[in-house]
Amino acid sequence: MLLHLLPLLVLSRTATAAVTADEVDGPSLPGYRSKFYPEGTRHYSGYIRTYYPGREKVKVYTHYHLVLHADPTAPVLQWQQGGPGGSSLLGLFTENGPLTLNDASWKSDDALEVFDNPHTWANAGGGVSLLYIEHPAPTGFSYCEPACVHDDDSQADLHLAILDEFFGKMYPELRKNRYVISGESYAGVLVPTLAERILKRRSPGADVAPDSLEGFASRTCVKIKFRRPTPSTRRCDGHLNSLLDSTQAGQRLPGQQSVHLYSL
Repeated sequence: MLLHLLPLLVLSRTATAAVTADEVDGPSLPGYRSKFYPEGTRHYSGYIRTYYPGREKVKVYTHYHLVLHADPTAPVLQWQQGGPGGSSLLGLFTENGPLTLNDASWKSDDALEVFDNPHTWANAGGGVSLLYIEHPAPTGFSYCEPACVHDDDSQADLHLAILDEFFGKMYPELRKNRYVISGESYAGVLVPTLAERILKRRSPGADVAPDSLEGFASRTCVKIKFRRPTPSTRRCDGHLNSLLDSTQAGQRLPGQQSVHLYSL
């Protein structure tokens, strides 16, 4: 039933953000009883359109949902579900988003109710904007034309291209905000591989997202104890281990500065 909700989210309204056509107001969200979202947040849902790096004939349409904080300078916290292939809308509606679907939501097939989540991460650290990306396509509502196939390296290149488009063209007003990525389960691969791509290309003093990445947090697939990785599975931890090993050995990737790691 959750997946039936989101196709209705792409609606138009006057807004201050760059992609006005993607704004979703409270009355337009099926099952939501309030006219305004909590704390003055604004919601945007749509597609980030890119080409697949190295495969220029493949078009990628990545579905996103942005919860924009009322403070235009609030940090941007990106959430990535695992899987691979797990929809980040699970995080939005059942874990850390400002809205929640639970057992009480399903009163009948035609009486869905969406509740506010008082425990949302949107309130963390004085308030953040939350970005949910359904990556890699065809995760959730994301898709490719023609169909695309990924491995850990190619999806990381695509992930970075998606964020370049998001921050560079769609929401340039967020580029100067602090930026952190997080996730769970197989995001233990998706998040560190993205961080590694950013660190390899960014120059010292980079101050615009995604190159201004300050840190990342991961759970389940990656465990960190006393700032040292404890392997849970070779595949999931391998990418993070190589990133940490270079730092622990006193080596830095090109452009690497201070990036903080957190265990959820």
